[in-house]
Amino acid sequence: MLLWSFLYSVASRISDGENYKGVPIILSCLVVLFFLFLYALSRKGYFILASYLLIFLYFLTISYACFHWGTNLPTALLSFSLIIIMASILISTRFAFILSCSIAAVVIALAYLENRGVIHPARYWLIKRIYTSDGIGYAIILFLIAVVSWLSNREIEGSLRRARLSESALKEERDLLEIKVEQRTRELQEAQSEKITQLYRFAEFGKLASGLFHDLMNPLTSISLYLEHMNKANPAEVAETQNYLKKAFEASKRIDRFSQAVRKQLQHREARELFSVTEGVRQAIQLVAHKAWQEGIKINYEPTQEIETFDNPLKFHQVVVNLISNAIDSYADIPKDHRRKSEIALTLERRGLGINLTIQDWGSGISDEAREKIFQPFYTTKTSGKGIGIGLSTTKEIIEKDFGGKIEMESVSGQGTIFRISFPWREDVAKDARQSI
Repeated sequence: MLLWSFLYSVASRISDGENYKGVPIILSCLVVLFFLFLYALSRKGYFILASYLLIFLYFLTISYACFHWGTNLPTALLSFSLIIIMASILISTRFAFILSCSIAAVVIALAYLENRGVIHPARYWLIKRIYTSDGIGYAIILFLIAVVSWLSNREIEGSLRRARLSESALKEERDLLEIKVEQRTRELQEAQSEKITQLYRFAEFGKLASGLFHDLMNPLTSISLYLEHMNKANPAEVAETQNYLKKAFEASKRIDRFSQAVRKQLQHREARELFSVTEGVRQAIQLVAHKAWQEGIKINYEPTQEIETFDNPLKFHQVVVNLISNAIDSYADIPKDHRRKSEIALTLERRGLGINLTIQDWGSGISDEAREKIFQPFYTTKTSGKGIGIGLSTTKEIIEKDFGGKIEMESVSGQGTIFRISFPWREDVAKDARQSI
């Protein structure tokens, strides 16, 4: 536009000669030099300052045109529209609004002064024949307005596109981060739960230790007495000596069973193997037998069949010990002379491809409120110092996650509780394992 205006002024000056009444050529040259200065200023990084100077120059030039040729000059009004759009794009919409108010004030003031005859604009152009060059000038201004608007819209659309891409990338990153955080949190919770379970197992063993040593002393004392009898026995009393040997052997087997129960309580292995579920329950009972004896509780367990499966024997042992120990604890707050029964009944059976274990007590039972939370971690109905609330949650996790089974509970407050455990009998795997043995 600047180049076209300069060339148009030069051409008009040459064609009109002495009758030329347009913008002086020197002024046009100064304007060109000023625009070159603004270009250099923007290249140096002073873009905002160059924008303000550009808008100010346009404003003064068009205001002078209105003053010189009249406020109804079409080119001036179109140019005012152009600089308002440029101000909005280059600087801000706020500045564009202030500039619009300023332009309106200038136009109104010039129109008022012109009406009052204070100023006398050159209106020769009103009676002058319109040339093609005038139409080209209007077209160029309209074209510039369209170009500026298009550039503005393109920048806005580009910004929106980049914003959408950034939003999409951020959303994807956020989703990924949430997945990673959730995965890491789950890993930390599992690790923490594993550590707490180990501590719980050692704590339970500590509680049972006095009973274990008491039960170990009995067979050791028996072995010692039987050996002493054998030492004093007459060689002729062969039958009695063999009887002592038999009893000593049985006592040593009891010690071996105790040792196996202790090892299972302390060990922690994830390996699966062929094991006897029937014997596993029996070893768990052996581990808590002294605790039951102290509370005056009889544990009834009379399996009718030998059941073997291929799974994790240590975790099964842990489950049974937890449930029997809880059943014993359910009698703790009931005086012995007020109990309906002082016993715990265990039944084990295999039905089809499933193994069912039931543990029933006639203790204090569980309230309606506690039944809803009984399997939640760290929830306990025991008094302070007697439990930390992870036994049943660990039991549920082992049965469901490791054995692929389920655990159910029935309880009436003040009457007792029944826990029912069912999990798959791994027949094919057990047979293969038995054959390999």
